[in-house]
Amino acid sequence: MYRLIYKDIRLLINYFIVAMPISIFFVIVFTRVYPGFGYAMGAFGIAAMFVIAIPSMEARNHSETIINSLPVLRTEIVRAKYLVAFLYAASGLLMMASAGWLVNISPLPFNLPYMNWKSVIITLILVSILISIYYPLFYRFYNQVVIFLINIVLFQLLFFFPSFISDYMNGHIDNSLVQQLLQLYLYTPWSLPLLGITSACLFLVVSYLFTIKIYTAKDF
Repeated sequence: MYRLIYKDIRLLINYFIVAMPISIFFVIVFTRVYPGFGYAMGAFGIAAMFVIAIPSMEARNHSETIINSLPVLRTEIVRAKYLVAFLYAASGLLMMASAGWLVNISPLPFNLPYMNWKSVIITLILVSILISIYYPLFYRFYNQVVIFLINIVLFQLLFFFPSFISDYMNGHIDNSLVQQLLQLYLYTPWSLPLLGITSACLFLVVSYLFTIKIYTAKDF
């Protein structure tokens, strides 16, 4: 399983090189427009690029036929995909934090906020939701056209989800549910992140088991 993870990371070396300039662009744009979660949006964008790139490359090159001929269980193949996604999330967070630091010490006329723990939580939740939906659909259809459409729709929905929630709450500040959420966050700021992480983990476990069931029953 660890060799499968290492294989995915090796294939993405070029993407890491490209991602650093992208993260600098992300940190300047998103932290100025969405100072509360700009880092999370950028980190998720980078992680999603990594998550989507490798399976798409494998489907295009029919790599699964070769991988399934190796002495490795299909459950290990699926487990490696889910685990490596969090390495991508960590890489995205590290790149965004580094980009923010580089911009702040540069002569550029920007004074950006630094990454906080909320950005980490939001990124992990978004990546968990992404792979929980993406991997079952990927292994179920394994078709380039379907995968392309899934990538576009799913990424757009999750990428702009934090800004949608923020805009909705700002526009409906008198709503009773919004007021309850604000009060809950005010007095117990850890409760909503804990609820989000717990829900994402449960969704992730169900998705993982479902993906294993799909993949082990599939013929390539």
